[in-house]
Amino acid sequence: MELRAARAAARRRVSAYTTTVTAVGFALLVLAAPAAARVAGRDPAPVLLLAALVLAAELMPLELGRPGTRDSTTMSQPFAFALVLGWGTPAGVVALGACSALADLAGGKAARKVLFNSAQLAIAVGVAGAVYD
Repeated sequence: MELRAARAAARRRVSAYTTTVTAVGFALLVLAAPAAARVAGRDPAPVLLLAALVLAAELMPLELGRPGTRDSTTMSQPFAFALVLGWGTPAGVVALGACSALADLAGGKAARKVLFNSAQLAIAVGVAGAVYD
């Protein structure tokens, strides 16, 4: 009986964590979107090119480990950080968050995973940009 209660408590903690990360990341994306649009409007060509490279990299994950495993990573972060360095944190946050969501949707991931992955990447780029500034 104790094991069952411990597992239920662990599930509640994980659910609270993922819900919090998703909400904070989504709020960050919403808050960053207007600033990212302003920056992209001033000089759209390089911003759109880097955002397209973020999307292309997200759509082509690199498989890790042994064949048959589902571990993978992408090379989209360098392009997102180029946006942060050249056009500010909001541009990188929106590009990586949106492109991650698009790639996960195209890959058929569950909605909760799409939202969490996009949110945690947005938070990571947002914090990195804040530290850089």
